[in-house]
Amino acid sequence: YGRKAAQQVDRRLASGSEDEYSVVDVSSPVRFFTEDVFPYQEWMDTVRVILSVSDWSRGSGLVLMATSQKGEYIRPEEPEPFVFPIYLAEPFDDNLLFRDLTISAPVHFSGKSVKYDPDFAENDEGMEEFRRKVKALSSTRDYAVRSSSLVLTVPPEGKAKESVKLSRNRVSSVYSYLYRQGLFRTVQPSRIGGGEDWDGALRWVAESRYRGDDEAVAILSRDTSGDAKAQRLRVEKPVLWDILKTDCFPTLGKVEYNVSFKSLSFSSAEAMFPYFESMPEALSPKDFWFLSGEYRFGTPQWLDVMRTGADLHPECPELNLDVFYGLMDAKEFNAAAMYLRNVGVDNRALYATAYWFYWMERYDECLDILSRLQFKDLKYGDIYDRALPYIKWHTNRIRWVKWNP
Repeated sequence: YGRKAAQQVDRRLASGSEDEYSVVDVSSPVRFFTEDVFPYQEWMDTVRVILSVSDWSRGSGLVLMATSQKGEYIRPEEPEPFVFPIYLAEPFDDNLLFRDLTISAPVHFSGKSVKYDPDFAENDEGMEEFRRKVKALSSTRDYAVRSSSLVLTVPPEGKAKESVKLSRNRVSSVYSYLYRQGLFRTVQPSRIGGGEDWDGALRWVAESRYRGDDEAVAILSRDTSGDAKAQRLRVEKPVLWDILKTDCFPTLGKVEYNVSFKSLSFSSAEAMFPYFESMPEALSPKDFWFLSGEYRFGTPQWLDVMRTGADLHPECPELNLDVFYGLMDAKEFNAAAMYLRNVGVDNRALYATAYWFYWMERYDECLDILSRLQFKDLKYGDIYDRALPYIKWHTNRIRWVKWNP
């Protein structure tokens, strides 16, 4: 009973409460020892417990009231501060001879017209950017272009003769327009038509009277195939599906320019920087590492270069790992967690996860990962042993020592 009462008094102290509480009922006298109490306050403290009985004959009413007395217990000294080491990834050699690049732009048609009219689009900035990048890839000698193809996605959905004819005519219309703009003169592209622009359909729904339909938005936002989305809409939202086919798909489209080219090689950061400004898609992960070397780790300039590279190369775990540590150093913990998902599932990913748990003050999960890592990789062997005493002291999971002046 005494130990149980002491634990409850301890919790009361930790919450800062000073009122009287009925803690435990007993039928016989209780002897209580102050040595059983481990205070949570930063200052030296001993808990003095006063036992009072309101009606001892009934055996109910043991009331514990906690007061403090300075000078009998003292918290152990803080251990040596623990600094979580950072292990940045080593830049790897990108020996790919050829790289693939896809540039996309929106395409809009007025109603069921087959003529592409750029003036119909409310915002033509996407097509302007598309033209600029294609011209750069097609004309500059810095790129050794191996192959090129123009992919036009021009709805409506369906395989009826009218739909196929409309789709084919729209492909020819967009291709002719881009050719007149001076594109594709050095490399002749192929033309492909058909399909749906689901991103465009999602934007259309978000701007229409159906924007409050969370189920429809969820279906269109899902990372599934177009056929799967169409099937769910047909079954769950048949009215909306008919409206999409009639009012939405005929006006939306997308053009993509697929290019395979020889990887560029740069002799200096100055030669690379113009491409980072105008066309970062053409740079490899190694290029972003090379360019980030001009700045100090964790600075806004360093983060700008590395985040751009990680966003363009989510499949590169090394690049995403360095961005994670850079954002953690900048105390942008939520943003760092987004890049941690692309690091993978190996030991370095586990270590980065433990690092994130530590800064989020989720110490139990951090220690659990570190304890497993110390047996899997000697590189992390002593980190758990150094982190444990500091975390235990920081969370007050230590026994206070009796002070005898």
